[in-house]
Amino acid sequence: MATNLDSTFVHAWLMFGNVFAVCGEHDQAVASYQKAMRCYSKSHVSYLCLCQEMLAMADKTSAMRYLKSAHELCDNDPLVFNEYGVIAFQNKEFSDARAFFEKAASLLNSQTDPSVVELVNNNLAHSLRCLQFVPTFQIMSLLCIHFSLSFFSGNTTPL
Repeated sequence: MATNLDSTFVHAWLMFGNVFAVCGEHDQAVASYQKAMRCYSKSHVSYLCLCQEMLAMADKTSAMRYLKSAHELCDNDPLVFNEYGVIAFQNKEFSDARAFFEKAASLLNSQTDPSVVELVNNNLAHSLRCLQFVPTFQIMSLLCIHFSLSFFSGNTTPL
């Protein structure tokens, strides 16, 4: 195991946390993310993962605390603003969610992982739907579907 070779290998701890999270082992996932955070506290990634795990465990207070720490360390990651939007959306604060998702969308660029682009745009579309901006929601939904199909088929031609 990578952690036996180097117990401070942050990527291995993050990977363990992700595997535990997918398997529903929340306590183990949190422990792995916290170990990653202790190994390298200057990265916002472990804080962001802890936020997501706390949301999965319905602990919004801890999630917000970790998210604020992630934001302090990195204020230009679209996933940070996406998580703010998720929390606002869960609290039924759809206008705030829309603003956070739009901020996240403004931070996307050509180097952004396509799955992140899809996630942010999909979340923005859902917040628009809840605000009853039906035409805008329909356009965003079509863009998400087109993007997904083009990404997974390898065809990157625009609409």
